[in-house]
Amino acid sequence: MKIRPLEIAWTHRDGLDYKPSWKREQLFINPEHAQIWERTKHLPGWQDPADSHKLYEMAYYCGQIILEIGVFGGRSAAVELRGALAGQTDEPPQYYGLDIDPGFLGRSLASVKELGVDQHCLFYHGNLQQFLRDLPVVPTMVFVDGDHQYAGVIADLRTLQGFLAPWTPVLCHDYHAIEGVRRAVDEVLQTPHFRLMGLFAGCAAWKKRTSSAPAWPCSNATKPPSASPPRPAIRLR
Repeated sequence: MKIRPLEIAWTHRDGLDYKPSWKREQLFINPEHAQIWERTKHLPGWQDPADSHKLYEMAYYCGQIILEIGVFGGRSAAVELRGALAGQTDEPPQYYGLDIDPGFLGRSLASVKELGVDQHCLFYHGNLQQFLRDLPVVPTMVFVDGDHQYAGVIADLRTLQGFLAPWTPVLCHDYHAIEGVRRAVDEVLQTPHFRLMGLFAGCAAWKKRTSSAPAWPCSNATKPPSASPPRPAIRLR
């Protein structure tokens, strides 16, 4: 499945409420999209309605291979996979979630099982560099919600810069709430590699530009040729 680039760019002057990033006539894609925050608000994690609505939308359009940095309790994983399944056109979606806190696994398994999406999940205990060494997938979308200190965030964003396919959408949580996150995001957005596409509740959305593309073809592939095929599993380092 080809990555579908974000089609609409919003500025800070447009406010922080949820707005579509892909062109369509209605605000919400379907009834589940409109209700996804209510359906998942009891799960462990922190999201505003606009966060949940944007994650669902992004996964609906680009959720074949989802990479999430910082899982905590699986709430965003559940939202993303519900959106990806609603937008599925060919192969089933595959979610990869990584976290350095070993306690995330028990919380997250319960969340994804409750929403009926656990068979599409692979959880990994470790950081982004370790994950890519063991599972060198190239995602079709990324949600960044891991380290909230500047040094950790900028390290993850620079790593993403080096391997994402062109036009890959990225959503970064806590942009407004945490200075270290905002500083790191603003810094990478000053490079030619990413373009800001909107601010929604606590999130900043942007897309990878065509420069610094991976060395392997990306038109019909979402992972390097040497990578193993996605599989639903749980992996702990």
